[in-house]
Amino acid sequence: MNRQVREYLNIPATRKLLGVMTNNTFTIPNLDVNTAFVRTGDEYGRTPLYVASLLERGIRVLIYVGEND
Repeated sequence: MNRQVREYLNIPATRKLLGVMTNNTFTIPNLDVNTAFVRTGDEYGRTPLYVASLLERGIRVLIYVGEND
């Protein structure tokens, strides 16, 4: 994730539009941790089931998927 995306997601107007709490800050994931998951083959899980459960409880979710996100 690049710096511009992080900065955009931390703009108060963007956060308000997305319904994100303003007392939190969006941060870039730790790439060392991500690399460790990839190396062990543990990078993907049952995400669709977890997301469906969150949506059923009224929790909004933002997902980036694909090469052009």
